[in-house]
Amino acid sequence: MPIAGHRHATPAELGAVLHKLHNLPAPATIALPNLDMVSYLTERLESASGISRVDRNWLQDRLVWLSAELATTEVFQSQRVVHGDAWQGNLVVPANGAPILLDFDHVSIGHPDWDLIPLAVDHEDFARIGSTDYGAFVTAYGGYDVRETAWFRALADLQELRWTAFVAVKAAHNADAAAEAAQRLACLRGEVPRPWRWTAF
Repeated sequence: MPIAGHRHATPAELGAVLHKLHNLPAPATIALPNLDMVSYLTERLESASGISRVDRNWLQDRLVWLSAELATTEVFQSQRVVHGDAWQGNLVVPANGAPILLDFDHVSIGHPDWDLIPLAVDHEDFARIGSTDYGAFVTAYGGYDVRETAWFRALADLQELRWTAFVAVKAAHNADAAAEAAQRLACLRGEVPRPWRWTAF
């Protein structure tokens, strides 16, 4: 059912909703899958025929390295309910009503920091969210800032690899996606200084 007269959430509204979600107990009657971003990205990269074998190998090697880095942390051990694709567009706010979460395809059991990474990356690496809005997000989440964790950079790199793999798969049939995949690869390789500018697909 369409939601009339809505807008995307502010960072603060998203932070407040994620704080509530992450404190919910796992449902007893629904067997949610475990969040396994490494396996998901392995499959995505194997099907990314629109980029060169050299580029695909580089991304796959990076995924292996990031997986090893995160394996030394608690990121793979957490058992909390996570949305899996948390960004402001997946939380809409009606003109007269409470915020509504959308897109439950990736709801799973995992580490709540995965839901906090997209906004942190938007602030740190893309400058799409200013310091005031990001601070409001952190405050609404209870004062916890994922950037202060030991695993922030590895988790941020994994998220950016996910966004790159998404476009790399489309590159086989879309010239614009191929150009964007090349741009994102150049960024990940350190050839483009931050803040980065990526075109949404």
